Amino acid sequence: MVTGMVLFMSFYGAVMQVGLTRALPAAYLSAMELNVICALPLQLLIVGPLTRFLFLKMYPLIDNHYQY
Repeated sequence: MVTGMVLFMSFYGAVMQVGLTRALPAAYLSAMELNVICALPLQLLIVGPLTRFLFLKMYPLIDNHYQY
């Protein structure tokens, strides 16, 4: 999830910053480096655990004991 967002949003940001010029590849790589550094720890340390906590509060696990 993080990888796809970093790739596409870095491209979008680079295009918005420099347009479709010769500077686009350099701007894209620079934006991608910064976005990975910010997005991956944010996802692993804050957003992921918070989402799991909220999801389990909204939809608690139901213990189903099946006998075969």
